[in-house]
Amino acid sequence: MSFPSKFIIAMLIAGPYGWAQSTTALLFGTVRDASGSGGSGAEVKISEQRTGLARSATTASDGNYEFTLPRGLYNVSVGHAGFKTEVREAVALSTEDRVRVDINLSIGETTESVAVSAMVRR
Repeated sequence: MSFPSKFIIAMLIAGPYGWAQSTTALLFGTVRDASGSGGSGAEVKISEQRTGLARSATTASDGNYEFTLPRGLYNVSVGHAGFKTEVREAVALSTEDRVRVDINLSIGETTESVAVSAMVRR
């Protein structure tokens, strides 16, 4: 088999995988309570500032959470019974980013809120 034939066969097999690009980003982190332990069962809510896209999830037993999202500018809100609601504003996600946003919960009422506004840079 000649070189051009081998090349064409290789491109047909590998082609779709070689040119595929992700159009999403990963937003993840760990929620910890006042003692530093994983914040199991905390509710994490995200919302995109421009489009209003909203998602929510409950943290795992180790306090970890993860969202796969389209690029955008997101607000992250974390609430748990017996703790103040923590908010991170303007978390920027670009295509193929992996952005970590860790949250430390403070003891207080869920009606109290702590907001931190910042742009996350890689």
